[in-house]
Amino acid sequence: MVQFTEVQKALEKNRKKLLEKNLRAVGIGYKIVEGKPTGELSIICSVGKKLPLSEIKKKDLVPAQVDLNPWYKKYQGVKTDVIEVGEIKALHTEKHRPAIGGISIGHVDITAGVKSAILGMKIKKSGRTTGITTGEITQVDVTVNVQYGEGKIATFEDQIMAGPISKGGDSGSAVLTEDNYLCGLLFAGSDEVTICNRIENVFELLNIRL
Repeated sequence: MVQFTEVQKALEKNRKKLLEKNLRAVGIGYKIVEGKPTGELSIICSVGKKLPLSEIKKKDLVPAQVDLNPWYKKYQGVKTDVIEVGEIKALHTEKHRPAIGGISIGHVDITAGVKSAILGMKIKKSGRTTGITTGEITQVDVTVNVQYGEGKIATFEDQIMAGPISKGGDSGSAVLTEDNYLCGLLFAGSDEVTICNRIENVFELLNIRL
């Protein structure tokens, strides 16, 4: 069975080419068959809407697998999977400039620490719109194109994808593990998925710690 590090290398090598195939996002997750994850690591290609093969342009067809070491005859490559995610949008509803200081945005029961997000990790969040919801991390190492209004697209790398645990207005919610460690910061999503910043990257960019 292919190892996680091999999938990472294959994704890094093929990420740009895959995103050119009209994808919303690409990341690492478990291949899904009949609506259930199989446990087989794959490169997950997210599209707005799945179409019959006859309606997809040849240049937009996602290969069944991508190669990491094509010169190595025994290497079978890394499988891909295509899922439907709809339109991924930023979930903010209004701006606050400057941000109001002195207010905690952490969960009331949060532990003073962080954990790195991994596939299959159970998570929870408390948001302004949907309140407390729970879910599971379905993809990591995600590169995603997020809509910020009509014709405005921003690309984010090294993101986390979870199931549909959010709606507009939940942006900024702290994402916690089951044992209340901080692992992500929610900011975008669709009716099918939720996108979060990996919390280590947030802390590094803001030069803060918990």
